[in-house]
Amino acid sequence: NWCPYVARRFPQAVVWTHSALGWPQAIATYQTFLKTNPSASILTPVIFYISAPTPLTITDLKNLEKISGGWRSIVIVTPHTLRISSMQAEKKIEKYALQHYSNIYLFHWPHLAQQIMKQYQISLYWGDKIHLNWLGVQFWSVRLHQYLSSIPTMTPLDSH
Repeated sequence: NWCPYVARRFPQAVVWTHSALGWPQAIATYQTFLKTNPSASILTPVIFYISAPTPLTITDLKNLEKISGGWRSIVIVTPHTLRISSMQAEKKIEKYALQHYSNIYLFHWPHLAQQIMKQYQISLYWGDKIHLNWLGVQFWSVRLHQYLSSIPTMTPLDSH
């Protein structure tokens, strides 16, 4: 399990990962987490890495914006997918997010992974071509760290 490594790499962020849960369940679980851990509400960004069987919807984006308070940066890591329909849905969601929200970002890991694997002639995934191997986790965290450094830091006062 590579989550502890990522949590150490991003100490000021909330890294929210789920697999097999859909987005509505992941969002509801995160809302419960915020209610039971009030001090976590100041951590930003919140990084969602959800490997769900269903794609993110516009309703999910609206719910994420609501729980962000309008100021907390939400970073959605697009998972590795082999389905064209999921990639098309991600493009639609990203366009909507860019038009409506200044604090929701999509980090396109699959595209970066393809570039890295081609450039260095390495594999970042286990044999199933879905789950990251240790080298993949390291590249993923470095690239995500670079991406996060380009996102403006906001506080609750910035939303007023």
